Amino acid sequence: MIKEENFIKAWENRRLVYGAIKAAGVRKDYQEYADLIQDGALIYAGMLEKSQGQDIDRLAFKKILWHTLDELRKVQCR
Repeated sequence: MIKEENFIKAWENRRLVYGAIKAAGVRKDYQEYADLIQDGALIYAGMLEKSQGQDIDRLAFKKILWHTLDELRKVQCR
């Protein structure tokens, strides 16, 4: 279970999530854009829950980026 303060911190730092999704090449007019943003925020909050290290933002960015690429790959294979 993810604590509320980690959700709040993830939402306050949502520019990281938007940046990771943009780095994956997803445009704002993509039909699943809002879902990817929510997934990214959940991933970031989950990582904040597990560790509070100094490199957490960099690691979260990479994890969100790879998750987004995996989701896009799944959609493309259908």
